[in-house]
Parts: sequence; C-alpha cells; structure tokens
Amino acid sequence: MTTLLNIADWIFIFVLGLPVLYLFVFALFSTRKSMDDYPQAKRRRKFVTLIPAYKSGWPNCARCRSACWRSPSKTAPRPRR
Repeated sequence: MTTLLNIADWIFIFVLGLPVLYLFVFALFSTRKSMDDYPQAKRRRKFVTLIPAYKSGWPNCARCRSACWRSPSKTAPRPRR
C-alpha cells in the first residue's frame, strides 16, 4: 500500500513540476539580450500627453487637437473639424 502511495506521490510531483519547468525555461530564455535596435528619437520630450478616446474618433476640443501629435508625412490623413 505504501509503494502505491509513493508512486502516486512521485507522479503528482512530476505532473506539478512540468509547468514549473516550462515557466523556468521561458524565464531563462527571456533574460538574453534583445535583438531589437530602435532608432534614436529626433526630438526628446519630458512628458507625453495621453488622451483616452474610446470610439470617439478625433478629439473635439481645440486644446486636445493642438496637443495631439501630427505626422510630418504629407500622405497622412488630415482630421475633420
């Protein structure tokens, strides 16, 4: 009877150890150096303005429109007023 409990105990430990090992392997591989090289920003700012606009399209107030970043591209669509 005790050998059956020992076998069941080892199976239980093995089954619970697999997800831990899985997470450990992914955590180990995530510590290597990132290969993404991002270009240096042309202009640096001290803070950013975030305007939450869920399903509202373009901001309606003039202060929000002036604070929004505009793309320097001439092909970028212009907002409607």
